[in-house]
Amino acid sequence: PLQIEENYTAVLSERLKDGELDVLILSLPFAEPGVLTQAIYEEPFVVLLPTGHPLEQATTIDGPTLAQQDLLLLGAGHCFRDQVLQFCPECRRLSVSSEEMQHTLEGGSLETIRLMVATGMGITVLPYTSVSGYAQISDLLTIRPFAAPPPTRIVALAWRKSFPRPKVIALLAEAIRACPLGEAVRTLR
Repeated sequence: PLQIEENYTAVLSERLKDGELDVLILSLPFAEPGVLTQAIYEEPFVVLLPTGHPLEQATTIDGPTLAQQDLLLLGAGHCFRDQVLQFCPECRRLSVSSEEMQHTLEGGSLETIRLMVATGMGITVLPYTSVSGYAQISDLLTIRPFAAPPPTRIVALAWRKSFPRPKVIALLAEAIRACPLGEAVRTLR
């Protein structure tokens, strides 16, 4: 039976190595002894804004502009947080003073952050596949792309070299590639 679990990459990696999980879907880079990976697709990051935010007038957003905003990020330990901060190291700041709120707030999941944006608490950066089709049907959220070249990530499958059913890996890879991932996503072979 197919069982799906969401967790930190480090936890999933240990469960994979212990044989408790067969396959991971994660973003690269990921290097573990005895584990193989196969890239599936590359997706850009996008900025999610509450409707009516001043940046809604911009056609694209760059790193320095992002760093000036109230930014909502995943908490420490989430690899996507690290990817955002790698693209925009200026966003690493946590400015707190008596007159203003903390400029960088954290959430525990992408869905929590999406809801925080919808309430106007700030803006965030998300992977394209987590917002494609979602924000277009909401009157509370707006998506803006990054200025070229946008930050991206590569999503891959990872499995133990000793996994006895390689056809399952190929089937899973093809099933993911066949999904309507959106026009900004580039499938990889």
